[in-house]
Amino acid sequence: MNKVRYILGAGFSAPLGLPTRALLLERAKDMIFRQPERYERHQALIREFDQIAKVGIYCQTDPLDFEEVMGIIEMENYAKARRTKKPFVDLLQDTIEHYSRALEKIDGPTGSEWITQPFGTHRRLNLYGVFLASLFSLTLRRTEQTGELAEGSVAYEAQSDPARSDYAVVTTNFDLVLERFLEALNNHYRCEDHVRFARPVIDEDFDPELPGLPMVKLHGSIDSDIVIPPTWARSTHRKAAQLWEQGLARLSEANHIRIIGHALAPGDLHLRYLLKAAVLAAPHLKTIDAICLDPDGSVAKRYDAFFPYRNLRFANADVVSYLRFITEWTQKQNSETESLAATGLEEAHEEFMVRAVVSRKA
Repeated sequence: MNKVRYILGAGFSAPLGLPTRALLLERAKDMIFRQPERYERHQALIREFDQIAKVGIYCQTDPLDFEEVMGIIEMENYAKARRTKKPFVDLLQDTIEHYSRALEKIDGPTGSEWITQPFGTHRRLNLYGVFLASLFSLTLRRTEQTGELAEGSVAYEAQSDPARSDYAVVTTNFDLVLERFLEALNNHYRCEDHVRFARPVIDEDFDPELPGLPMVKLHGSIDSDIVIPPTWARSTHRKAAQLWEQGLARLSEANHIRIIGHALAPGDLHLRYLLKAAVLAAPHLKTIDAICLDPDGSVAKRYDAFFPYRNLRFANADVVSYLRFITEWTQKQNSETESLAATGLEEAHEEFMVRAVVSRKA
């Protein structure tokens, strides 16, 4: 069975309103400006961020780059033996939670057209929901309720089909996009026990013996006490080594690596070295696919330079286009009116990449 590993960057969550690294500080400031009393505790840190603009007089710097300004302040704290990261962590958590409001709209199937709306009426949310179901190789099905009190009503179930590929997710994101869709799935469909994420290090009750789809969150998660600001000093966090060890373990066993919504920025050295270590350790790696919006061609150049001797395929496409293709492919493969089999992720992904790469070459 092929082992497929998805690496999800900030671009994966951006279509749902969550800020990317480039916009994180700007969006945080907007949040504080609109609700100053609620977020008053962040005012001092924002003022400190604003002082970073002075560095630009002497050095090249971007005072609106969240990682850049955090890195400068963190170096000052490090040099003065001030170890606290709590102000950074609090601002990150509040900002991501504030802009996660779209996730509150995830719903369940309704009406006779439920197959086209298995996660409610919001079209974009359904794209993410079908992708989630595809990772678990689920068939979503409407069934008649039984019993005197339930006569005439319907229920929905999510049944696992034999997996044709072994999936795992490695993400640089703190957000809970996939977790919230899984929560909605369990709320609106009868699911088997193993339809769950296995999040090592993040979850205190994590048990490697329990079944679940592996999810490694390299920078932690806002629903835990582990949130690692993505600066040069991220490796000094007490749990960082364990998380990145788990990420390397998942990637080094891959047959196929798929990087979605990550621009492979030059400053992201940690992920670059993780990828190099994984490629070195992966004995049966066959393909590396990258899907990322690339308006000026710079992202493709970075990927081509980083993976010059591997079977890299780069698709200049946004995440919504990828998820929409998977959803439409899934719906076209289903002729039944009572079920939706999200079991063709491999075929859908391959067809998307073939078309995207041909278009890029053309």
